[in-house]
Amino acid sequence: MLELQFKVLSSIGFWCPRSWSSSGLTEKLYRCYSVLLVTPMYSLVLCQAAGLLLTRQSFDEFNETFFIVLSTGFAAFKGSCDLWNRAKIIRLVDMFSEPFCLPRCQRESGIQKTYDQMCRKIEIILLCVVEFTAGVFLLGPLISHSRELPYKVLLPYDLNDTLIFSLSYVHQTFSCIIITVVTMTNNALIVGFMMQLCSQLDILKLRFRKASDKIKEHLEKEVASEKLSNRTSKQMEVQIIRELAQHHLHTYNLAETFCETFHGTIVGEFCINSLVICVSVYKLSLNAETIAEILFNVLYLTCIMGEFLIYCYYGNEVTYKSTTFFEAIAVIDWNPMSKEFKKNIIFIMSRASKPIFISCGAYVYLTLESFMAVVKLSFSVFNVLKSTL
Repeated sequence: MLELQFKVLSSIGFWCPRSWSSSGLTEKLYRCYSVLLVTPMYSLVLCQAAGLLLTRQSFDEFNETFFIVLSTGFAAFKGSCDLWNRAKIIRLVDMFSEPFCLPRCQRESGIQKTYDQMCRKIEIILLCVVEFTAGVFLLGPLISHSRELPYKVLLPYDLNDTLIFSLSYVHQTFSCIIITVVTMTNNALIVGFMMQLCSQLDILKLRFRKASDKIKEHLEKEVASEKLSNRTSKQMEVQIIRELAQHHLHTYNLAETFCETFHGTIVGEFCINSLVICVSVYKLSLNAETIAEILFNVLYLTCIMGEFLIYCYYGNEVTYKSTTFFEAIAVIDWNPMSKEFKKNIIFIMSRASKPIFISCGAYVYLTLESFMAVVKLSFSVFNVLKSTL
């Protein structure tokens, strides 16, 4: 599950493959590899923060540095969360691997395959878009023939020497690639888990419909022997309703575990993106010096808003599918079933009447309404900035 996302995270040093964790030597080698890749990124964030806090700048210069520092710092935070929450993420993956979560027929396999392919496409699209944006950002100083580094940082050495300047440029280029990859792969991972939740709800709907058809078919076949029919039908009903109830409850547990695992990242996404969207719109309203700068600002704002939109869209999709799940059960004909079976169905329906919300805290909900609220708030802050500065 989500193989591409975990492979990409492994390639940049933020996810040791589970098969390697059992071997002491390979795990130690991977940790060394991880340190080599991760250190440049964190060193860049520290140099940026130092430049922001210790250098005297005008408001426009501070604004230009600030929104980039927010993004790079949050990327480092996301990577740290992946390392810190490794055990929780593994637990979540294992929960999706429970026997009743796995496809049992061709139709269920088709549902699962569709969502797996969508997860893969989202990862590839996000990486392509963000790497193109990073390329525009990194090539900007070269195109304008200005002897400046892409990131404004405070360094403990002079950049007048060509070799030192070139090495610093390579360092920032490498760090930028790691930052963009870890940011978008983390987003694709979180969105992927939400899509897997949608997959489980679709599979569960199908199983409820098949359960009704299976019991009806069994009753028709054994209608000649009433005693045998009652006994065997009740046994079948008990087994079926137990599996359906367990799967339905497990789906709610999956959503709860998901929110608990990615709580910090999702809350940070709301806060940071609100600020970044506001600052990015403000930068677009200013007169840019070069075409590369204008192009980067447009692409950057597009990436940030697109990133936030897919969070809210698929969070909203989970809520929508959990809402329609109740309706899907209600339209099935349960009349031929026993009273006990119907009572259990009513109990499941009462629980299904409460939709699943992807939420972190009392105010952070991943819905399309939340996306619109954040965008409106960002533009309101922009209007205040524009009118006062």
